[in-house]
Amino acid sequence: MTPVPPADLLVDGRRDPIGVGPSPVLSRHAQRQRQAQVQVVDDEGELVCDSGTVLTSTRDLRSAARYAPAAR
Repeated sequence: MTPVPPADLLVDGRRDPIGVGPSPVLSRHAQRQRQAQVQVVDDEGELVCDSGTVLTSTRDLRSAARYAPAAR
């Protein structure tokens, strides 16, 4: 598996760094809310990927981040 390049995951407007493993804050948020609108932005703040759908688990959030670079 190719490592995920560093990026920021915006979960309901909150920034969470990704690329080095799941964030405990992100995990708690996903477990508590069970839904999140996700946007992935690069280091320069440009939108890389907008999920356009509601993701329901931390696993889905990591998947969105993994495939976001292909969306460019």
